[in-house]
Amino acid sequence: MTHITLHKRSIARIAAVQSLYQMALIQSSDVQTVEDFQKHFEKDLLKEVASKKYDREFFAKLLQGTARSLKDIDPIIEKALPDNWAFKRIDHVILAILRAATFELWQFAETDSPVIINEYVNVTHAFFDDKEPGFVNGILHNIAGHLRG
Repeated sequence: MTHITLHKRSIARIAAVQSLYQMALIQSSDVQTVEDFQKHFEKDLLKEVASKKYDREFFAKLLQGTARSLKDIDPIIEKALPDNWAFKRIDHVILAILRAATFELWQFAETDSPVIINEYVNVTHAFFDDKEPGFVNGILHNIAGHLRG
């Protein structure tokens, strides 16, 4: 088995995607979701990486910022989709990935676009084995071009 080193922000990104997915399913608030996740992370979730530190501040900013900006983020994602894809057709996990990545591309200018895109393609690989990582990669390249020129 190949050992993958996850950095503090990589773990925070995975946590944010899982939390955004959870929020969509149970309609919880972003503040409550941050508290719940941080309370239970070390005990229950992501047991393979739970012993590692993650960037709690980055996680909270990413999750809360994304959740509070969906009215701005979703149209950006929709515009970046291929012509034959309807927004409502996007898998909920993929949508959580695209939302977090879009927010990060939009609001974290200090991080280079290729780094953000690569991170979220890796997050996608954590959930999917088929064509989804390529789909996410293509959409995020379109979004990065739109947001960052």
